[in-house]
Amino acid sequence: MQYMLSQKGENTVLVCLHGRALRILLCHLTEMEVCQMDDFPHTNTALYIVEYENGKYNIVDHYNTKHLDDLEIDA
Repeated sequence: MQYMLSQKGENTVLVCLHGRALRILLCHLTEMEVCQMDDFPHTNTALYIVEYENGKYNIVDHYNTKHLDDLEIDA
């Protein structure tokens, strides 16, 4: 995270992670105990939007799957 924050002129960063790694990262960023990671719902391709300001991370959108609403998958 420190490396990403140190990049000048970068305002938006996309981070893709395995579900458990994502939950662990969200715990660290929000100062929650890792044993509470299951409090963050998760499914493949769900999005979490996190902002960083004044030295703190804030989840501004969580478990967003709206981009999947109109997706049609042929089985």
